[in-house]
Amino acid sequence: MVLAVTHSADPSLPPVRAVASLYGNSFIDAPRPPAPSPTFDDGTVVRPAIRAWLYKCYLLPDQDRSALGLSPDHAPIDAYPERVLVTCGEADDLHGPGRRLVDWLQGGGHGGAEFVGVTRGAHAFDKGARTDTLRAKRDGVYARVGAMMREAGK
Repeated sequence: MVLAVTHSADPSLPPVRAVASLYGNSFIDAPRPPAPSPTFDDGTVVRPAIRAWLYKCYLLPDQDRSALGLSPDHAPIDAYPERVLVTCGEADDLHGPGRRLVDWLQGGGHGGAEFVGVTRGAHAFDKGARTDTLRAKRDGVYARVGAMMREAGK
């Protein structure tokens, strides 16, 4: 997502027409709400202490978390591609920020933003999919991403 909106800031580059974000990070400068569902069938729950450690690994100590290169929600809405798909498992603490990003885009007039929540999925819900139900959910998300990309290519 960050690459798409920063790319759009350069008018000399061809436009990005669609972007899909599977369990992407946004609003990293805001407090992270808990995941809407504590139960999951697949994926990994990233505990707050682990996420804090990951941020220490990825961010410099004095780095501004609201910088556009880190948090796509600080880009103007018109910097987003025509189509934006955000998907996240309901047991992932990135679910709330992803939903919030899509709500913000839609509230600002972006007509091509869509959020897909994955029931009983955690972070990386698509990576192991051990049951038929989870494989179907994963395949449904992948099919929606593919359809969006095909629509953008027309």
